[in-house]
Amino acid sequence: MSSVSPLSLTNLSSSLTALALLSSNLHGELPENMFQMPKLEALSLSDNHLNGQIPCSFLNLQRLEELYLSDNNFSGQLPEVCSNFSQKSPPDGSSKYLVESARPNLTTLWLDGNLLNGTIPSWIYELPYLEHLELGNNLFTGEIREFKSTSLQSLSLSENKLRGIIPRSIFHQAELMNLNLSSNNLTDSVLDFRV
Repeated sequence: MSSVSPLSLTNLSSSLTALALLSSNLHGELPENMFQMPKLEALSLSDNHLNGQIPCSFLNLQRLEELYLSDNNFSGQLPEVCSNFSQKSPPDGSSKYLVESARPNLTTLWLDGNLLNGTIPSWIYELPYLEHLELGNNLFTGEIREFKSTSLQSLSLSENKLRGIIPRSIFHQAELMNLNLSSNNLTDSVLDFRV
């Protein structure tokens, strides 16, 4: 299959609810207007050759439940806020409002196998219905925070540059079946579980 530019995806129907183009030989950067599909619930662009930063416009997809961008060459930091929210954001700059208004339905986020760096944005920790989070094999730094969701089933933050203490609350997630925090600089906070 010949190389395909993401620009060819900008004229897709705004009524789309799902788009799967994994392993489709996509090359280049994602344009901002790629995410002007208000009804989109699932998007899979994994295993391509996409690069550059992930556009902040994906934060505007209010119905988005599943986002798969694994195994590409995305780099830079994940957006904390989007310029579209500038007039709606509270004065203190907190992201709680943005999470509630922008992406309340996100349950699955796969961004593993890229070159993403910086700290993990606070809105990821605040997603209320998050079930599957794959951020492994990137360059994330900073500490792991508490997750608001109590529905986590799989969590992978392996092969990053995370540091600090592993939050004890992660081990109290009743539905958690798969956990991978390996190859980081984390401090074990669960020594008492080894008896």
